[in-house]
Amino acid sequence: MVPISPAHIDAETLAKDLRMAREKWGLRRFVITNSGAENIKTFDDTCTEPSRLRGEYISDLRKRLAGTDIELGWWFCPTLRQGMNAPGQHVVDCEGHVTPGCCPLDPGFQKAFGRCVEAGCRAGKPFIVFFEDDFETGWHPGVNDLGGCFCPLHLKAFAARYGKPLSAKEIEAAFRAPDKANE
Repeated sequence: MVPISPAHIDAETLAKDLRMAREKWGLRRFVITNSGAENIKTFDDTCTEPSRLRGEYISDLRKRLAGTDIELGWWFCPTLRQGMNAPGQHVVDCEGHVTPGCCPLDPGFQKAFGRCVEAGCRAGKPFIVFFEDDFETGWHPGVNDLGGCFCPLHLKAFAARYGKPLSAKEIEAAFRAPDKANE
């Protein structure tokens, strides 16, 4: 699959380019990146519009490629890092530092993120959806070298799986000295 960032390319021009890539090099699967993701500042009720517009672009492009075997996917680019003003639970490291990243366990974040993905998929019907590769909790500014999220939501989920509650410091100690964790 070939990622394509159409930025300011109209669908007709890109359709011609994709046909040429198919004929010349045999490429037939493309993922259209989410230009417009820069307009998603926070996952709230406004986030669906850029996704819907990207989906409509994919739909238009598909119509222009009718009669070919070219498949179009969508690379959904917004990440967890939505800024300190984003609502909901943020990623918290094991030392209690709060980051600009939204915790993926936050129900409000999950609902809004899902609405964004749904809006793009309904409009564009991509054959596959990729998610941005830095969709993780460990790289946000302010997170210490252990990474991960130790917010109340994650500590509760960890306790449910482990069978008893542990503090962020206890979990950190187990990760930093795994040979002593089972003593």
